[in-house]
Amino acid sequence: MRSCKPVPSTGLPNFSSCRYHIIIDMFNLLGVAIMVLSAIGTLPMLINHIIPSMIFHKGADKKATSYVLRARMQLGRGIMLGMDFMVTSDVIETLCGEIDIIKLICIVVVRSWLGYERSKEVLYSTCTLSPSRVE
Repeated sequence: MRSCKPVPSTGLPNFSSCRYHIIIDMFNLLGVAIMVLSAIGTLPMLINHIIPSMIFHKGADKKATSYVLRARMQLGRGIMLGMDFMVTSDVIETLCGEIDIIKLICIVVVRSWLGYERSKEVLYSTCTLSPSRVE
Protein backbone atom coordinates (compact mmCIF):
# COMPACT_ATOMS: atom_id res chain seq x y z
CA MET A 1 0.00 0.00 0.00
CA ARG A 2 1.09 3.53 -0.68
CA SER A 3 1.67 5.89 2.20
CA CYS A 4 -0.38 9.07 2.60
CA LYS A 5 1.44 12.23 1.60
CA PRO A 6 1.40 14.91 4.30
CA VAL A 7 -0.29 18.24 3.74
CA PRO A 8 2.54 20.79 3.28
CA SER A 9 1.06 23.45 5.57
CA THR A 10 0.27 21.20 8.56
CA GLY A 11 2.50 18.16 8.12
CA LEU A 12 -0.47 15.88 8.89
CA PRO A 13 -1.34 13.01 6.52
CA ASN A 14 -3.72 13.87 3.70
CA PHE A 15 -6.38 11.21 4.23
CA SER A 16 -8.45 12.28 1.22
CA SER A 17 -5.66 11.09 -1.07
CA CYS A 18 -5.37 7.88 0.98
CA ARG A 19 -8.98 7.01 0.16
CA TYR A 20 -8.20 7.22 -3.53
CA HIS A 21 -5.13 5.04 -3.12
CA ILE A 22 -7.23 2.45 -1.33
CA ILE A 23 -9.79 2.52 -4.14
CA ILE A 24 -7.05 2.29 -6.78
CA ASP A 25 -5.39 -0.63 -4.99
CA MET A 26 -8.75 -2.37 -4.56
CA PHE A 27 -9.48 -2.14 -8.31
CA ASN A 28 -6.00 -3.47 -9.12
CA LEU A 29 -6.37 -6.33 -6.63
CA LEU A 30 -9.83 -7.14 -7.92
CA GLY A 31 -8.49 -7.28 -11.48
CA VAL A 32 -5.65 -9.59 -10.50
CA ALA A 33 -8.01 -11.75 -8.40
CA ILE A 34 -10.39 -12.17 -11.34
CA MET A 35 -7.51 -13.24 -13.58
CA VAL A 36 -6.18 -15.71 -11.00
CA LEU A 37 -9.63 -17.16 -10.30
CA SER A 38 -10.32 -17.63 -13.99
CA ALA A 39 -7.00 -19.48 -14.31
CA ILE A 40 -7.86 -21.65 -11.29
CA GLY A 41 -11.31 -22.27 -12.78
CA THR A 42 -9.75 -23.87 -15.85
CA LEU A 43 -7.69 -26.34 -13.78
CA PRO A 44 -10.46 -28.96 -13.34
CA MET A 45 -11.04 -29.02 -17.08
CA LEU A 46 -7.31 -29.25 -17.68
CA ILE A 47 -6.75 -32.02 -15.13
CA ASN A 48 -9.85 -34.10 -15.87
CA HIS A 49 -10.08 -33.89 -19.65
CA ILE A 50 -7.23 -32.21 -21.50
CA ILE A 51 -4.14 -33.78 -19.92
CA PRO A 52 -5.52 -37.35 -19.85
CA SER A 53 -6.53 -37.01 -23.49
CA MET A 54 -3.04 -35.87 -24.42
CA ILE A 55 -1.33 -38.62 -22.42
CA PHE A 56 -3.54 -41.64 -23.12
CA HIS A 57 -4.87 -40.94 -26.60
CA LYS A 58 -1.60 -39.60 -28.04
CA GLY A 59 -3.43 -36.89 -29.92
CA ALA A 60 -6.29 -34.47 -29.82
CA ASP A 61 -9.72 -35.95 -30.38
CA LYS A 62 -12.82 -33.83 -30.97
CA LYS A 63 -13.91 -33.89 -27.32
CA ALA A 64 -10.47 -32.82 -26.06
CA THR A 65 -10.37 -30.02 -28.62
CA SER A 66 -13.73 -28.83 -27.36
CA TYR A 67 -12.42 -28.74 -23.78
CA VAL A 68 -9.28 -26.87 -24.86
CA LEU A 69 -11.38 -24.23 -26.61
CA ARG A 70 -13.70 -23.89 -23.61
CA ALA A 71 -10.72 -23.48 -21.28
CA ARG A 72 -9.24 -20.83 -23.56
CA MET A 73 -12.57 -19.00 -23.70
CA GLN A 74 -12.95 -19.01 -19.93
CA LEU A 75 -9.39 -17.86 -19.40
CA GLY A 76 -9.73 -15.18 -22.08
CA ARG A 77 -12.90 -13.76 -20.56
CA GLY A 78 -11.29 -13.65 -17.10
CA ILE A 79 -8.22 -11.87 -18.45
CA MET A 80 -10.36 -9.31 -20.30
CA LEU A 81 -12.52 -8.58 -17.25
CA GLY A 82 -9.48 -8.31 -14.99
CA MET A 83 -7.79 -5.92 -17.41
CA ASP A 84 -10.92 -3.76 -17.47
CA PHE A 85 -10.70 -3.35 -13.69
CA MET A 86 -7.01 -2.48 -13.94
CA VAL A 87 -7.68 0.15 -16.61
CA THR A 88 -10.36 1.59 -14.31
CA SER A 89 -7.80 1.91 -11.52
CA ASP A 90 -5.42 3.71 -13.90
CA VAL A 91 -8.15 6.17 -14.89
CA ILE A 92 -8.97 6.87 -11.23
CA GLU A 93 -5.28 7.32 -10.47
CA THR A 94 -5.01 9.87 -13.28
CA LEU A 95 -8.10 11.72 -12.09
CA CYS A 96 -6.50 12.00 -8.65
CA GLY A 97 -3.45 13.59 -10.26
CA GLU A 98 -0.99 10.83 -9.43
CA ILE A 99 0.22 10.06 -12.97
CA ASP A 100 0.33 12.15 -16.10
CA ILE A 101 -2.03 11.82 -19.03
CA ILE A 102 0.62 10.50 -21.44
CA LYS A 103 1.33 7.54 -19.17
CA LEU A 104 -2.41 6.87 -18.88
CA ILE A 105 -2.84 6.94 -22.65
CA CYS A 106 0.01 4.45 -23.10
CA ILE A 107 -1.37 2.13 -20.42
CA VAL A 108 -4.92 2.26 -21.80
CA VAL A 109 -3.76 1.72 -25.39
CA VAL A 110 -1.65 -1.32 -24.50
CA ARG A 111 -4.30 -2.89 -22.26
CA SER A 112 -7.09 -2.15 -24.73
CA TRP A 113 -5.10 -3.69 -27.56
CA LEU A 114 -4.46 -6.81 -25.47
CA GLY A 115 -8.14 -6.96 -24.57
CA TYR A 116 -9.11 -6.62 -28.23
CA GLU A 117 -6.80 -9.47 -29.21
CA ARG A 118 -8.21 -11.65 -26.42
CA SER A 119 -11.78 -10.86 -27.53
CA LYS A 120 -10.92 -11.91 -31.08
CA GLU A 121 -9.60 -15.20 -29.75
CA VAL A 122 -12.72 -15.74 -27.62
CA LEU A 123 -14.90 -15.03 -30.67
CA TYR A 124 -12.84 -17.46 -32.75
CA SER A 125 -13.18 -20.12 -30.06
CA THR A 126 -16.93 -19.52 -29.87
CA CYS A 127 -17.22 -19.88 -33.65
CA THR A 128 -15.15 -23.06 -33.57
CA LEU A 129 -17.23 -24.60 -30.77
CA SER A 130 -20.63 -23.81 -32.22
CA PRO A 131 -20.59 -22.13 -35.62
CA SER A 132 -24.39 -22.08 -35.85
CA ARG A 133 -24.84 -19.87 -32.73
CA VAL A 134 -22.39 -17.12 -33.71
CA GLU A 135 -23.11 -14.84 -36.64
